[in-house]
Amino acid sequence: MKFPKPTRLKDKQVLESVRKRPCCACGKWGDIHAHHIKTRGAGGGDTFENLLPLCMSHHTEIHKIGAQAMREKYWQVEDYLKQITTDVSGQR
Repeated sequence: MKFPKPTRLKDKQVLESVRKRPCCACGKWGDIHAHHIKTRGAGGGDTFENLLPLCMSHHTEIHKIGAQAMREKYWQVEDYLKQITTDVSGQR
């Protein structure tokens, strides 16, 4: 028996906003992918705190080595996540 996948709403404005940022691993601009920290399939949404702007190279890399390894390898990713969390929680 097959069960249908739940309908996922995409927040196109948030996705486009994230894609207009530089890669949080290397700073490259252009051709930016919005990487979901918690996948949509696992219930993650299209929110600023759940999306990382990554160039194609780093987007491919995060899928190969995993998010934790990416955070350890690129200090900029960890800094970006701290910044986003602070901005969203309003503690700035």
